[in-house]
Amino acid sequence: MDDIARTAQSVLDHIESNNHEVDGFERGFIKNVKRFAQKAQKGDAEGMSKVLTALDTIHKRLDDLEKSVSTSTTTQRINP
Repeated sequence: MDDIARTAQSVLDHIESNNHEVDGFERGFIKNVKRFAQKAQKGDAEGMSKVLTALDTIHKRLDDLEKSVSTSTTTQRINP
C-alpha cells in the first residue's frame, strides 16, 4: 500500500512538474487513490482490485497523453 501511495504522489508530481494538462477528475482520482492506499495501510483494503485496475487505466491514459504531447511538439518543430 505504501508503494501505491508513493506512486500516486509521483504521478501527481510528474503531472505538475511537466505541465501536463489533466482535468480535475483525473487529478482528484489520483489523490483519492493515494488516500485509499494510506487508509488501506491501516486495515481498510476493500476494493483493492478495482483500485489497481483504475491505476492501470490512468497509467495508460497518461502514456497516451505524453505521446500526444510529444507528437504535437515534434509536428510544431517540423511545420513552424
